Amino acid sequence: MPERVSRADGPQLVRLGSLGAVLAVGAGWLPGIGVFLALASALSFGILAGEAPAAWSVGAVVATVVLCQVLQGWGPALAMLAVLGGVSLVSGVNLRRGWNLGTHVLLVGGGLVAGFWLAAVLFAWIPTGHPLGWIAFLRQEYQGIQTVAHATAAGLIAAYRQQGLPVGPHSQARTATDLMVQAFGPYLPASLALLTLAGAGVETLAMRRLWRRHDPAMAPDPPFRAWVSPSGGVTIYALAWATAIGGNLVSRPQLSTVGWNVVVVMSAVYGVQGLAVLVHYLYSWRVSGLPRALVVALVLATPLIDLLLWVGLADSLWNLRRPRTSAHT
Repeated sequence: MPERVSRADGPQLVRLGSLGAVLAVGAGWLPGIGVFLALASALSFGILAGEAPAAWSVGAVVATVVLCQVLQGWGPALAMLAVLGGVSLVSGVNLRRGWNLGTHVLLVGGGLVAGFWLAAVLFAWIPTGHPLGWIAFLRQEYQGIQTVAHATAAGLIAAYRQQGLPVGPHSQARTATDLMVQAFGPYLPASLALLTLAGAGVETLAMRRLWRRHDPAMAPDPPFRAWVSPSGGVTIYALAWATAIGGNLVSRPQLSTVGWNVVVVMSAVYGVQGLAVLVHYLYSWRVSGLPRALVVALVLATPLIDLLLWVGLADSLWNLRRPRTSAHT
């Protein structure tokens, strides 16, 4: 961990911080590409955090958040606080400590979740003075979405009746909206967890690739075909199924919901491991680039994708790739 910055390194670090700040401000002004600019800003600050002392990194992030608040208001400023604080600083520390890719992704994802949670609390705390106001804010936004959907359905029904057209399908729109919320609402935590892990994975790979150009001695990442799910995942998966089913049997829907959310996340994890097994065997059979890509696309675009979960589970239990190409991450 660097203790001081040399004169030679100073201008480069200033450029990294300035680039990150410009990209962060641009993310608030250009909503169409804002998410990409925000990720690019996090990459700049992540490299800065890997090279400079902690005080420089924290100071640059705080200055950028203040700049966003002055130019764009609290909303964009707190969003950038979540992205920069939750992703780039954690990534920079990870890169310097040399943790493996799986640990890096999990910690970046955890940092992102913690950052967004802090931003949500501050977003509600600053205008209302109440630290839990964000819960009421989210509930209000959720109810607003339902209200808009119901109003749209009512407008369609009125228009169809005015023109003498059948309104049967549209009269069921409100019920369909409620059913959709009931069906998918309980799995929102799992969806957010998967999106966060996916974003953290992309951010981690991009940052490590850029860092490797700066530090060629950095150990290369293992290929995707060697990826293995975290050790103990099968036990977690079995306990999640037991919790989901047991919660229904003992009439504890909250417990069941927790179990089903973990089942969804772990199913996706083993689906990715099953895809890694498929790619491993395509490489072993010397299937070249384009045919290999077509086979993967065919599996992902057809019901064959459901088999990946079972392949991933079987690989965790019986090691379908002998000898094991990498250790658990």
